[in-house]
Amino acid sequence: MPKMFVMRKASGKLFKFQDKLIAVWAGEDALLRTTMHNPELDMYQPAIFEGDLAEELRKESSFWLVDAFSPDAKLNRGRVVDWQEINKLHSHQPPQPTLPPKVRAIVREFNFS
Repeated sequence: MPKMFVMRKASGKLFKFQDKLIAVWAGEDALLRTTMHNPELDMYQPAIFEGDLAEELRKESSFWLVDAFSPDAKLNRGRVVDWQEINKLHSHQPPQPTLPPKVRAIVREFNFS
């Protein structure tokens, strides 16, 4: 199950996109990439969107899902999602990378006499 993240200050205040929608990231890679390119997130710490935090945020009507594949990693790249879609994303298995088949080197001794 992929981990969902939000950004939270030490005071407990969550990062909101355009001061309205709680920003959510689907995966640690997307979160790290976005935080590297957006200095306004420096005063926030990642929080896993599960357990008590998820129950606390359940009353929210909509969230901002930050685009994980945006070429410039800007916060305005994303879309509005509701609680049902958050649950769907949370229960999806992340795609497995396709790896090339393992190749084993074979060493042969040659006799040149």
